[in-house]
Amino acid sequence: MSALLKLLPLLAIGYFGYANADVLKRNFDVISNVQTEATSSIEMQQIADAVAQEYITENTIPLNNFPEFLEQNMREADGKKKRDFSKDLWGTQFRIARAPGGFQIESAGPDKKWATSDDINVVRNLKQYGGTGEPGASPVTPSQKQAQPESHPTSSEPAITPEPATPPPAPPPPEHKPYQWKRS
Repeated sequence: MSALLKLLPLLAIGYFGYANADVLKRNFDVISNVQTEATSSIEMQQIADAVAQEYITENTIPLNNFPEFLEQNMREADGKKKRDFSKDLWGTQFRIARAPGGFQIESAGPDKKWATSDDINVVRNLKQYGGTGEPGASPVTPSQKQAQPESHPTSSEPAITPEPATPPPAPPPPEHKPYQWKRS
């Protein structure tokens, strides 16, 4: 009898798993899809970083040769090529497009169809690197920013005085007067 009582929880778990197998499978599929989409989004951020670096160093955005650019510039952390980085995790070619002030990396997403609700886009604004975000317009490097002369106001612009380096000293605390009790 005690052996049967020990097996009863295992039988209940087994029955629950068998009766709800389709629900469990759907939940595992949802978790797997979310994980794949998150991984793809992170990978697209890394691609956007590589394109931004290309803009900073070469003053170009690889609009016409994007698959070749990805093949040349994307590698696994160990330096080895394990898959085709010009394609997303679902096997669809990544795309790059102009965006206001920069570019966007596009993936067709799990359904492998463009212009649907599951598409993934990563937008990068190149103005943050000091340029206009347009190819051919030189980005400004930090060393160039330091070397640029300060602008001086014209006669029509009001002069702006810099803030003092240290704040003025605080006023002295009020004189302490002990409280005097009044008898009523």
